[in-house]
Amino acid sequence: MLNVSITILKKKEKKYKVFLEVFMVAIIVGVILLIFSVLAVLPGCLNWGSQIIVFLKGCTPVLAFLIAIFSIFTGIDDIKDKREAKKEESDLTD
Repeated sequence: MLNVSITILKKKEKKYKVFLEVFMVAIIVGVILLIFSVLAVLPGCLNWGSQIIVFLKGCTPVLAFLIAIFSIFTGIDDIKDKREAKKEESDLTD
């Protein structure tokens, strides 16, 4: 029994180590991309500031539309969930 427990713990430790390694890679990639994006906007480096502003002006209406659709679907789903919860609650009390 003890041997099985130790084996299970070792497997969990390996999974946890893999998770931390993947998490660390994600953080490192995120920091590198953040630094690149800041350097891309600065005038001395890539000088993409004006093109980024044009892109943001163009994508703002599309992004607002997508967020609005997502919000509507989330609201509808929330209303359905509340109705189902009330229905289950009334079924349990009957």
